[in-house]
Amino acid sequence: YFTKWIEANSYANVTAKNVAKFIRRDIVAHYGVPEAIITDNGTNLNNKVVD
Repeated sequence: YFTKWIEANSYANVTAKNVAKFIRRDIVAHYGVPEAIITDNGTNLNNKVVD
């Protein structure tokens, strides 16, 4: 089910640690584990911390 709902937050430094924390705190905690997360394939998003 695709709702087109967007969750966002602003950070001074977009690191893998910040992204993983955002996903856990603001996505998983509120909605459960998503089937997929669509990104722009930035190097800060393609790593073991986020995967």
